[in-house]
Amino acid sequence: MAGEERFKLILHPTCPTSKSLVTYLREEGLLDEFDFIVLEKPTPLPEGVFPWAVPMVLDAMGDPVAMDPLTPGELASLLKGEPVEIGDEVEFFKKSILYSAYASALMLAHHSIEPLLQESFLYPALRLKPRRRRYEEVLEVLSNRAEEIYESVKEVAARALSLAVVRFYYYSGVRGWEKIAGLSEEDVSSIILAMASVGRSHLPVKPVKPDMAGYIASFISRGAKGLLRKIEREYRETLLDEDYQSLIKSLKG
Repeated sequence: MAGEERFKLILHPTCPTSKSLVTYLREEGLLDEFDFIVLEKPTPLPEGVFPWAVPMVLDAMGDPVAMDPLTPGELASLLKGEPVEIGDEVEFFKKSILYSAYASALMLAHHSIEPLLQESFLYPALRLKPRRRRYEEVLEVLSNRAEEIYESVKEVAARALSLAVVRFYYYSGVRGWEKIAGLSEEDVSSIILAMASVGRSHLPVKPVKPDMAGYIASFISRGAKGLLRKIEREYRETLLDEDYQSLIKSLKG
C-alpha cells in the first residue's frame, strides 16, 4: 500500500493496547503499511470518523472498521482482508462500551444506550464493514433490546469507568490514594458529565445526575489503592518507556 491507500491506526501514547499494536507492527515489519494518527491533542479526522475509543482502525478507504478491544491478530486479519469474528453481537456491543470511557460516560449520563446507536460507534465497534453486516439490521436488534442491554451492562460499565475517573485525577497531579478514596457522589457526577461532553455539546438537555455515580464513588473508595496502582503501572509501561515514546514520536512525522 502507498499514500492514501494505506490503512490508518488512531492511537494515544498512554494507551496500552495502542502500544501492543504498534509494537506488533514494528516486530512484523508492517509499520509502512499504516498511517498513524496520534490523538494527544485535538486532531482532524476523516469525515464520519469519531474517536470513541483508541486504538481505532480505518481501512484503505478511510472507513472505521474496528476499535478497542483490538488484538494484533485481528489487526493482521483486517490488513489482509480476512474475515473477523466477534461472536454474539449484543455481548460484543456491551464489551465495546466497557473499552470506551467516553461511551460508558455518555451512556450513564443519559441513562440509556441510545446515544451509542449511531453509525460512528456501531461500524467500528461491531466490525460491520469487514463482517458485511447491514447497519439497519444491527440497529433494529439493539434498539429493540435497548432497555434490557442498558440494565445488564450499566454496573460493569460503572466499574470500568471507575478506573478512567482515577486516571483523570492522576493526570491532574493527584497522587495520594486517600484523596482519591474521598471522592463524593457529586465529584463523580461532575466528572462523568465532563467526560461525556465537549463543552456544552452532548450535555443532557435537562440537568440530571448520571446513573451509577454513587456506585462509582463507593467502588473507588473501596478500591482506591488498587485502582491507583493500575494507573501508575499503565503510566510506567507507556509514557516512561523511552523506546516506545521515541517510536511514537517518529510515527507522528
